[in-house]
Parts: sequence; C-alpha cells; structure tokens
Amino acid sequence: MPFHSREGHSRVAFTQTQLAAQSTGRITPPVPTASFAASVAIAKSQQSTAPPTARSGKQPDPLSLRPTAPSGTMATELTAAQLRAYDGTDPSKPIYVSIRGKVYDVTSGRSFYGPGGAYAIFAGREASRALGKMSKDEADVSGDLSGLTEKELGVLADWETKFQAKYPVVARLVDA
Repeated sequence: MPFHSREGHSRVAFTQTQLAAQSTGRITPPVPTASFAASVAIAKSQQSTAPPTARSGKQPDPLSLRPTAPSGTMATELTAAQLRAYDGTDPSKPIYVSIRGKVYDVTSGRSFYGPGGAYAIFAGREASRALGKMSKDEADVSGDLSGLTEKELGVLADWETKFQAKYPVVARLVDA
C-alpha cells in the first residue's frame, strides 16, 4: 500500500511477508499497487507519438535517425589544423579529440576536455601517443606511435575502446 513521505512523494509499503523475507535473505518483488499502475499509465502516455516505422510497427530508435555515411566511411574529414578549432575555447562549437585518426565528439565530457579540464591538452588534437604513454606532456600529444612499447599500445587500445563506447565518431583525421 502506498504512503506519502514528508516531501509528498509516494512510496511503496512492503507487506509483512516481504519484510520477513528480507530477514531470511530471500528477495521478493514489491506488490504493484493502484498508484504504481497509474504511474505506468502516465509514463506510457508521455512517450513519443512519432509515427511507427513501416517495417516493424514499432517506434524508431532515436539513435538510428542520425544521418550516417555509407558503411565503413566517415561523414567528414578534418585536417589537424581544422581539428584545432574544436579545442573547447569557443563554447558554441563541440570539443573533438582524435585517436588513431578517428575524431570523437567529447563535448559531453566538457568538464574533462574543456578549458581548465584535466584532459584539456588533448582537445582539438590527435592524442594517441599521449594516451598510450599516459602522458600530458605537450611533446607527446600527437599521432606518432613510433617507439611505443607493446604495453603502451595496449593502454592506447584500452583508451580507444573507452572512447568508442562513450563518444560518437564524427570525422576522420587526414593529412593536409
């Protein structure tokens, strides 16, 4: 049965059986209440009313609606000089970091990559060497992988995997 906290928020009360189960280490799900059902109905009514896709009859995934380049290609190419314009100093522009020639939009990590951030040195630059060496040395912020040890290349691969999971690839870095 729901009750209201001092703040006015609805909370679910647990049954004596559920409380007893907690003391024995067994887990039982809370019993849905009328207020729970009302919450679900409200949430469903607030979902997108975009037309369903023709093939599946389901709502399209918003991420799939992004424009994409043909398979295996990047939509944009940037030179190192062009990449420098995306270093976070202009708040109206996104922040980009390149790893192994793939340019990632790290704007969602502005506190890390923007001015004053711990990794601001990488913003608007090709940062592969520095990431592999775990270095914030200006001389290491480049795409030159020559002389990196197997361990450093492994560290770089780990960074690349993290970036791929967290940030979208927006361009490919090319020579001028």
